[in-house]
Amino acid sequence: MKIIIQCIAPADDVLLIFPALEALKNRDPQIQIHVLTSRQGQAILETHPCVSKTVESTKISDFNFFVLKDMYHKLKKEKYDLAISMKRSWIIEAMMKVLNIRHRIGHDNGIVSRWLLTKAIWHDKHDITLHQEQINMKLLTPLQLEKATRTRRVYIHQARTKQLAEKLKKQFKNRKKTIFIDLSKTTDEKDQNHQLFKKLHKLGEYNFILAMGRSTTLVKVTSLKGVFALNTKDIFQDYVSALYLSDYVIGEELLFMRLAAYLGKKSLIRLAP
Repeated sequence: MKIIIQCIAPADDVLLIFPALEALKNRDPQIQIHVLTSRQGQAILETHPCVSKTVESTKISDFNFFVLKDMYHKLKKEKYDLAISMKRSWIIEAMMKVLNIRHRIGHDNGIVSRWLLTKAIWHDKHDITLHQEQINMKLLTPLQLEKATRTRRVYIHQARTKQLAEKLKKQFKNRKKTIFIDLSKTTDEKDQNHQLFKKLHKLGEYNFILAMGRSTTLVKVTSLKGVFALNTKDIFQDYVSALYLSDYVIGEELLFMRLAAYLGKKSLIRLAP
């Protein structure tokens, strides 16, 4: 069986389809799972053992005739048996119908979605008691998966993690605990995350991995002792490896905090004022 899963979403939302991917693969190890996703989503899914292939897509809001035509021809070659739309999009649902995919599962958004899909799953989108992972898993109920459990696992790139570990070993000439601090949205030294970093650094008890943003005002912190910096030019898997090699995580960026949770790291989430 060959399945196409649509999850055209930011990276932190793509993480939340992992339990569904594993539930599908556990049902049939021979199944081929392709994911239609964003460029950020591709970066997250490239190391996932359950995913056979990813198909890059622009944002749904950026769809036009030429984008959809190109996507149609890419997907038509694959001859999918099942399509699952994790994100609400009548355009994608219509394409799956035009592609003549026999089984099409997605969210029940009314008459249109019930016509486009072979199985429309309804849930109250205003129900805040349901986690997005649970909503994603609910879409799999027509498949009658046995023992479909929520699992939280991020697959790291072994080679890149080993390379980063060697760099950190040279940079950190001691065995202190390492703190990952997200400064990707920090614009100046008055930012609370930066102030917290300065206080912790003065203690001299920790090493630090800093996720730096585009700001050039904080460049001088990268020369401090016991500090290793990642910037926006570093690829996504380097950030995953950095989180994996850290003992604690501090930040506010949702992607980093979800990754930290999936990796089982002790985290401090700073809420915006």
